[in-house]
Amino acid sequence: MNRINGAILHGLINSVHLGGIINEAVISVEDKEARIRAVDPTNMLFVDSTYEIDIPDMEIGLTDLGTVLKLLSNNDVMYELSEKGQKQWMKLKIKNRGAAKLLLTEPEQIPTYAEKEYTGDAFLEKCKYSVNLSKGKLNSILYFLETFKPLSVILHVNDSNNAYIKTAKTEKKQFSVFLGTIDCSSKITIDLYVDHLLAVLKHLKDKDDFEIHLTSSKKPMIIIWDCCVWSLAPIDESTGEGTNKSSDDDYDDDIPF
Repeated sequence: MNRINGAILHGLINSVHLGGIINEAVISVEDKEARIRAVDPTNMLFVDSTYEIDIPDMEIGLTDLGTVLKLLSNNDVMYELSEKGQKQWMKLKIKNRGAAKLLLTEPEQIPTYAEKEYTGDAFLEKCKYSVNLSKGKLNSILYFLETFKPLSVILHVNDSNNAYIKTAKTEKKQFSVFLGTIDCSSKITIDLYVDHLLAVLKHLKDKDDFEIHLTSSKKPMIIIWDCCVWSLAPIDESTGEGTNKSSDDDYDDDIPF
């Protein structure tokens, strides 16, 4: 059996699971680099995380990530991949716990597998602008999101190149958090699902040195920390779900009230 640090694998999977937003992923290991890739059911939140790890090359599909996280939490784990008939299993021997066996899913059946060319690096190559997000700014955003519980928020960069996370003026409960200055050539307005943004920011709550990357309006917002990349697609204006049908002028004030 191969030994793996359960805490390392736990952190890798947790960057995708995000408290239950995503529950299935493809894990691949090649040349001692582990990569986990996944997309949420709405196809609007994409995650690509990598980690250097000394285990044999493999590619597996994992489902029920919440259960896997419970098994791996802070434990040294011995694992072995086996096949029986047409089914593939992962056997786990968990230190001070016992043994478990998980039925694996064919990687081809996991949604992200069909889009293998889409990686965190590919998304970042398209980004033109970025801003560092301090822990204080992150905590301020979390405070308002958890207090007001809006369905959506806007990331807006105005003519003065000031970037904000805020609600639109059409909302009955409004807030605005200044992120920093981004040297870009035009305004940027991106409508985001709060559930996706909140899940990623909660994951980063105790982390340092992460960045927000942007391309333009109606393009994904990228959050990067260490070797983890989260791509948050803007809300589709054709559906109008969670969006505020306002013009850019509605977002240009430092505060929305």
